[in-house]
Amino acid sequence: HECAGRFGRVQKNGIRAIDDGTENGENPAFGSRSKLSLISSDAPARVCRQYQRERRRRGQTLVAFEYGLEDVRKAFRRCPVAWPGFSVVFVWDPKRRRTAAFILPGFAFGVFSAVLAWNRYPALICHVMRRLLATATVAYYDDFGVGGAAFERGSGQRALIVVGDALGLGWAEDKHVAMTQSGPDLHPLGVMHDFSSVPNTGVVLIGVTEERKTKVAELIDEHIARGRLTKSDGATVFGKSRFVFSPVFGRFGLAALAPLSGLRGTTSLVEGEPLFEALLLLRRLVVSTRPQHFRVDEPQKSVVVALTDASEGEGGYTGIGVVLWDPEDNTLHYAGDEAPALLTAFFAWLREKANYIFEWELVAALCLYLTFPDKLQNKILHHFIDNEGAKFSLIRGFSGAPGGERVIHAAAAEIVSLGCHPWFGRVASKDNISDGPSRRGPHGGIDDRELRRLGGIERRLVLPTLAQLSRASDSFNQVD
Repeated sequence: HECAGRFGRVQKNGIRAIDDGTENGENPAFGSRSKLSLISSDAPARVCRQYQRERRRRGQTLVAFEYGLEDVRKAFRRCPVAWPGFSVVFVWDPKRRRTAAFILPGFAFGVFSAVLAWNRYPALICHVMRRLLATATVAYYDDFGVGGAAFERGSGQRALIVVGDALGLGWAEDKHVAMTQSGPDLHPLGVMHDFSSVPNTGVVLIGVTEERKTKVAELIDEHIARGRLTKSDGATVFGKSRFVFSPVFGRFGLAALAPLSGLRGTTSLVEGEPLFEALLLLRRLVVSTRPQHFRVDEPQKSVVVALTDASEGEGGYTGIGVVLWDPEDNTLHYAGDEAPALLTAFFAWLREKANYIFEWELVAALCLYLTFPDKLQNKILHHFIDNEGAKFSLIRGFSGAPGGERVIHAAAAEIVSLGCHPWFGRVASKDNISDGPSRRGPHGGIDDRELRRLGGIERRLVLPTLAQLSRASDSFNQVD
């Protein structure tokens, strides 16, 4: 037997006791082939979609859908274990002035093995509910959700309660949310779901609650102001932020979570360093999120196609071109302009280079979302670029170049705000029709001869501002 230290962590409902399984070497020594398979934050909407698709398959119409929530009461402390006397807690008794010992009947909070062992319970309950009782049930650790048609009158949730009680778990009455289509309490894992318009529109409204957005932003601001981040702090920010990057909100920013998960001890936050920039991106994305339309009926029939390009010409000319085809009305749109010298100077201030074509290719990609927000709102997009480095940086949501990273952060914020779902692909330079608008025309302006011949509709190119690229631009503006 090994002794583990115990410390408290302040939470909204009091202080949670945590047993440090790392200090005594238990966590580093633990190994398992088993891995947790956790649901994403949009799981309730996906349950609804699968439910409605099955009805469609049977020739039935969309039906009013409800969702309910249950939370296991003091999950780790009350669940049955094989050896309930294995864990013993020693606490100093100030009145008797001696150490008192008592048995911990459940799992120790803070031990890796306990997490895997506990999750056998929700896995078992979900399998029983789905396979034996034909009820759509999902779980994230001790948080359970049940979906079903309104005409079922909450029978699935009542069945979940009975099954949980039969296993001796018990439920937290203050966290019970009865089956409903919408409401202020229907925000599983901090993500709001509104099923009220499903029968009429086939759409679930889903978004991060304002409360969670505010909490995450305040938490990040607190750490930045303090100038350091501990391993525990990083884990907290990671946990509160990860649900922003579900498939509904786009996968942008996933790379920003990596520096938070690999912390060792306490790390200083230095402007320009990956960890500092990761926190800035997380804050920006969380604040930018807005409710999205999640379709549960027919998927989007058409995919918007766009191509972007940047070019460098004689006399220091740098141009940007953007082309978009909207299959819904079969229209071709384009925009182009010369890149402002101020942005070139900004990139040079961040890092001196022979050329900045990589950064400009990313700026061209960003301009697509700034110029055509009306065409990209809640749309699936195929975005083609002829620069391999820019393409992979957009896919990863990360760039080693400081200028490129700031552009990617701004693009991520725009994409998340639009609820757009981009897929980035490579197009050969000779086939990139956005090359024309990125170059000077024979009589001045942009070279849009080919696009006008194809019936293209020109729109004014919207370029990013310094404020959009980084708050570091404030320092740049003060440089002579």
